Amino acid sequence: MLPVIIMTNKGRIMTFGYKLREAREGCKLTVSEAARLAGITHSAVSQFENDKKSPSLGTLNRLADIYGVSLSYFLDDIEEPLIQTAYRSEDKYKPDFSEEDKTILAEVRTIVRNLFDMHQLSEHK
Repeated sequence: MLPVIIMTNKGRIMTFGYKLREAREGCKLTVSEAARLAGITHSAVSQFENDKKSPSLGTLNRLADIYGVSLSYFLDDIEEPLIQTAYRSEDKYKPDFSEEDKTILAEVRTIVRNLFDMHQLSEHK
């Protein structure tokens, strides 16, 4: 399978897989964590990011929700801002998040993304 090449309006060339990886890393998720949250295998995420396979629309939609981006971010030359979050840990010696925390953070990113989209729609009335 040939990678989908996306030429951005800034002249950069990015593959579909590159954009998937960029979004995942922007959320500070490992491949395994993203796979668990999306309900797919570690191997599947890796293959998507390396342009070896393409995800189904349902899987892509779940990944977009987890990463806090729209489907257009992956499919078009849109360079929307990635939603990056910063959190402060109460225990400075144990700043890692539990699996439950990461699930909640993915849901928060989805909510923030939906609010952003609603705001964009209200501006275009």
